[in-house]
Amino acid sequence: MPYRDHMPAQKIELARQMRAEPTAAEARLWEALRTRRPGGAPWARQVPMLGYIADFYCAQRRLVVEADGSSHRDRAAADRLRDQVMFVNGISVLRFRNEEIIANLPGVLRTIAAAPAGVAPPKGARRYVAAPPSGLPWGGLSRAIGRLLGWGPKNRQG
Repeated sequence: MPYRDHMPAQKIELARQMRAEPTAAEARLWEALRTRRPGGAPWARQVPMLGYIADFYCAQRRLVVEADGSSHRDRAAADRLRDQVMFVNGISVLRFRNEEIIANLPGVLRTIAAAPAGVAPPKGARRYVAAPPSGLPWGGLSRAIGRLLGWGPKNRQG
C-alpha cells in the first residue's frame, strides 16, 4: 500500500478493523466502487497512508474519497489539515457526508468519476507525512507541512 512504511502497526490494525466494521454509507459506497469502478480504475478501502487511514483510495488516479459521518462535524480543522497533507503529496481528496451517500449514491458516483486525478510530485521530491501526536487536539503536523502551510516562527504575527 502507498506510503505505508511510515505507519505504526496499531494504525494498520485499526484499518483492518475498520474494513471489517464499515458504516452503512461506507458499505454502500464500497460495493459501488468495487463493482462499478468510477473513473475506470480499481479502488481499495481503509488504506493506511501518510499517517492517516483513507476511507477509499484509487492509486491509478491518486484520489481519496472520504465518507464523513457525524464525528467529522467537530473535526473540520483536522480534516482540512489531513487534506493538505494529501494535497502536498499529489493526492486529490473528495469528501461526502454519509447522508449524501445514502440519499444520492448515483450523484456521488458521477462526482467521483468526473473528479480530476491527483498529480504526482516530481520524481525525487520529498514526501510529507503527518507527525506523531504532539499534544495538539488534531495530532500535529510535521514541521515541513507547517512551513508549507505558512505556519511557524518566521510567519507568526505579533
